[in-house]
Amino acid sequence: MGTPDQPIAGAIPIEPGRISPALKAAQSEQGGQATAEMLRKTIKSALNSLGRGLVSTAYAELLQAVSPESPMPDEKLEEDLEQVAGLVAEARRLMKGFDGKQVLQKLDAADKLHREIASKLVKDASTSSAGFASQRLRLRAHAKLSEYEEVDRLSEPLWEAGVLDSPEVFARMEAAWFLARFDAAADAARYYSRHPDWRDPHSTYKKTRSEQILATIETRCKGTDAYKQQKWDRAITFFTSALRAAERVGCGEKTLAALNYNLGMAHLKAKHFSSAGEYFDWALRFDNDHIKALRNRAIVSEHFGHFDDALADLSDALELSEEHESAMFCAAIECDIERIQNRLDKEDDFLRDGAQFFDDYVYRHTSSKVQDQHFRTLGISPGSSETEVKTAFRSLARLHHPDKGGDAESPRFATHTAF
Repeated sequence: MGTPDQPIAGAIPIEPGRISPALKAAQSEQGGQATAEMLRKTIKSALNSLGRGLVSTAYAELLQAVSPESPMPDEKLEEDLEQVAGLVAEARRLMKGFDGKQVLQKLDAADKLHREIASKLVKDASTSSAGFASQRLRLRAHAKLSEYEEVDRLSEPLWEAGVLDSPEVFARMEAAWFLARFDAAADAARYYSRHPDWRDPHSTYKKTRSEQILATIETRCKGTDAYKQQKWDRAITFFTSALRAAERVGCGEKTLAALNYNLGMAHLKAKHFSSAGEYFDWALRFDNDHIKALRNRAIVSEHFGHFDDALADLSDALELSEEHESAMFCAAIECDIERIQNRLDKEDDFLRDGAQFFDDYVYRHTSSKVQDQHFRTLGISPGSSETEVKTAFRSLARLHHPDKGGDAESPRFATHTAF
């Protein structure tokens, strides 16, 4: 067992005078005699020190808490307390290398012991790891493993509490940037560009990268402002610049999806339907669960009369929305589906009537040879079924109709309109 003068292997050496004022006050109670209340205060003080990242201080306090004069409700407690401090210290040592998985294993073990000890001795202590020193080490370990969602989740409460140092702020910036959380990324980039960690040999690169990310996000913000002012061409210019800058800087697929979606919306508002559809396609290639891209691509498909494609996108969007969006948003998508379904039904009625008219005309007013020619005009064999005639008629009507991008001078279109 270690003592204050002989720490366990891997622990950071204890510096003289590092014992917190809270521990000194606890030791002075009742003439220096240890009590159960003093023990609880001492351990709580040590846990708070861990929460601030003061591993050496916390280790010293933990050893004081298990001194021979202290009442011990559990024979294993002394060993457990030492092990918690040792695991955290070992994780900190490992962070100097590059094995993030080993760091997380050490911190998992430390967290487990911490919860067991806190539940026994400190009734009002949090059993979560939010206030525990290992959270900052855990954040760095996940950053080394490029696990951005975990970095973002862990960094949020620590950022709000103001306890992140510069390397951890940089990790938060990278995570938010790769996850398209632009406001959080901008705040972290702004902080790091002003307070780089000059002890880091890569600080110059990191500072430059933070400035580039910040400039890209600010360009996007200008595009957003122009979009709100309904200056569509200006918004397109800024969004295009932001997308190109993001590609140069390097970013994640969610970021590329978000920027392509922004461009798609600006083109849609400017009634550049083909361009809008292309950018929505790109957004969905990078993030196939992008609900808003699905919904607005459906609007483009509806404009071009591709009702089946529009309904497919809206169905996917509705399914995703039921898990992630509000009831009002889901209701709006349902209205879109109903509107397009009504248009599709009307088109089906028109095409069905046209196909029936064609069928009647062929069989009542033409010779067998001319009948065969009409079938060939539709691209089907003579004697095809009514269903085949309807399908062929629908396909050619969509292909050659001027409103659908066809040529009114086309012989096939002229043949159709003749009927």
